[in-house]
Amino acid sequence: MVHADGSIIQTFDYLRQHGLQGFVDIWPRPTVIAWKIIACYAAFEAALLLLLPRKRVEGPISPAGNQPVYKANGVAAYAVTLSTYLSLWWSKSTSFERAETKSAESTS
Repeated sequence: MVHADGSIIQTFDYLRQHGLQGFVDIWPRPTVIAWKIIACYAAFEAALLLLLPRKRVEGPISPAGNQPVYKANGVAAYAVTLSTYLSLWWSKSTSFERAETKSAESTS
């Protein structure tokens, strides 16, 4: 929509004229750093799925007679993810403050 000044109608017209290639052209492409962040996050969440304790939950029986089995550890994974994020954020901010304090002490 940025390419069409925020107009939905202009965006639809552009996509109708250019098809899927038009969508690919206007969609932002992730950088290498973004792909690394996404890969690290996916690996972290996969590790949580495997390592966190979980309760086995059986889903409803499908018309074909299959019954899916779920691992109910989503709330625990969310809590670990949030606490990890906050810990990393806090440690980065405190290490930055320590570096500022050291540089201020060395200049005085």
